[in-house]
Amino acid sequence: MPSFVWDRDIEEAYQEPYEYPGQEQFSREANKILKSLKLFFSQKNKKFLVNEETLEKAIWMLQVDSLEALNDALTLINEKKHRIAVRLFRDIIETLDISVYFVFGGKKAENDLKQWFHNEIIPHR
Repeated sequence: MPSFVWDRDIEEAYQEPYEYPGQEQFSREANKILKSLKLFFSQKNKKFLVNEETLEKAIWMLQVDSLEALNDALTLINEKKHRIAVRLFRDIIETLDISVYFVFGGKKAENDLKQWFHNEIIPHR
């Protein structure tokens, strides 16, 4: 049975944040989802050349990074370290944002992708 946490009203969650049995069920379900996603993305492990600088490789790298951060955030939530987990969520959102930008950003994004592969910072704007 899916956890009520997935459909819970935000205000209700804010008023009663210490619903530990619900958090534990959410954690079990989230772990299953993350495990499935990791399996999916692992199919591309070792499919890219070390010096390859393609959009597909960049998206794969960013998605894997996001999944690992989600896994870390879930671990922190289970340890009741919610504030640190929230900081990871911001990083996850920014990582996903840049992957969307690389896909849909046109010529500017193509140039930024080349810079990204050479460790240049792409501003979040």
